[in-house]
Amino acid sequence: EEVKSPLSAGLLTGMLLLAVSPLCSAVSDPLREAAVKGDAESAFRLGLEYYTGSAGRTRNPEVAVYWFRKAADGGNIPASYNLGVCLEHGIGIEKSRIAAYHAYRKAADGGLLQARLRSACGKGCRKNTLPTGRSPD
Repeated sequence: EEVKSPLSAGLLTGMLLLAVSPLCSAVSDPLREAAVKGDAESAFRLGLEYYTGSAGRTRNPEVAVYWFRKAADGGNIPASYNLGVCLEHGIGIEKSRIAAYHAYRKAADGGLLQARLRSACGKGCRKNTLPTGRSPD
């Protein structure tokens, strides 16, 4: 009977975590590489691809939120809005209208009209669409 050492089990666990990390990919991916290096536009586009399941990516709202947040932190205005939509409706992240309001406010301050309308409502408005025109549901 083969006895596995705790070290080999730990290595296996570490490899599995890396395999599902939004920062890691076994295949060359220029968009992901640019996003990881801090390019906000690339992070936003990557978030959209994970949100919609496009460009060969599996739809994953949690990973989309991760990239929307990275892009928003980097100053991408549409990403702030998309993050607000996800926060308002609990898509890929725990629902938080307060955090959604702040994300919308950041996008509104950046000049995005849709965000101005949503942040003016305070609690969020009824129409739930991303700037791409897709429904968040």
